[in-house]
Amino acid sequence: DVHPMVLAMNALNYDVWVTGNHEYNFGIDTIKKTIADLNCKTLTGNVYDRDGNPIADGYTILEKNGVRIALIGMVTPNIARWDASNLKGCAVTDPLQETRRIIDSIKGKYDVLIGVFHMGINNEYGLANSGVTDILNNCPEFDVMVSSHEHTLIPSMEINGVLVVQNKYQAQTMSVIDLTLEKDSGKDS
Repeated sequence: DVHPMVLAMNALNYDVWVTGNHEYNFGIDTIKKTIADLNCKTLTGNVYDRDGNPIADGYTILEKNGVRIALIGMVTPNIARWDASNLKGCAVTDPLQETRRIIDSIKGKYDVLIGVFHMGINNEYGLANSGVTDILNNCPEFDVMVSSHEHTLIPSMEINGVLVVQNKYQAQTMSVIDLTLEKDSGKDS
């Protein structure tokens, strides 16, 4: 009834989860069931079902110890290439356009902005905005970008002034990001 990986993720008490490209190997109905079974927020702001509804939210804002943390999540648009038959009637939109729209709509509502993108560092197949470099070069508001998809360990790099990390596949590595925040003139910064 509930996939063992979903049970494990629920036991770990994740705050958010972003769909990856392989989730689309099983069709949109399976993804919707997985999302329904998870106890955390699913973020995927650039996939719409056959009825034109987003399969998940593109962002969420969590409050931790008085700090408002906005997280934006997207999946590589190349899922439309690899799983076209499983996405018939669905729409996969440009993650840069979706990200820009979200950032503009939540301006002033967060203290820290983190991207959680199932996309590699660079574009694939020459498709613009399919890598986080394009996103970060156009959205410098991010503080941190957690990239994935390429299965390559990137413990720390900077793109357009934004810290980027990426882990290997199958939980071989785990990134820990420490952020230090300070109040500025009595206002949160």
